[in-house]
Amino acid sequence: MDNTLSIYESRGYKFYCRSDDTDLDAIKEIFENKVYEQFFDIQPNELWLDLGSYIGDFAIRAIECGAQVCAVEPFPDAYRMLLKNLHLNNIAVGKCYPIYGAVVSQQTSDIMPIYDVHSKSSKGQGYSMINAPGYTKSTIGNSPCF
Repeated sequence: MDNTLSIYESRGYKFYCRSDDTDLDAIKEIFENKVYEQFFDIQPNELWLDLGSYIGDFAIRAIECGAQVCAVEPFPDAYRMLLKNLHLNNIAVGKCYPIYGAVVSQQTSDIMPIYDVHSKSSKGQGYSMINAPGYTKSTIGNSPCF
């Protein structure tokens, strides 16, 4: 697996992209094709909960519109990219609150097993399971973003 990083720029924002992933597609979908804008009208001073924040593309777009974002990402590699992209664009806590974990419904869960489609299993066949911190509606509400 090639983990080469490159920097892609769109609408004045820079993003680290992995050469062997769909990072560039996600950035283009948000910033260039404006796919989400037909569904969402992001207003200044709104608080957005971005579940599955991936590499931060939607979070950064919402911040560009003046919103604050609680960005939740359960996959370790994507979470690291999210942090790198927030740092690369000088986005401080207060504008975005990154959280490593997954949000579950009503059940209490400290660890959430997740099917990781980005990493191969140790045997090279299929995909592996990862364990991410699990949050419920009430525990995510105790995070710094609320």
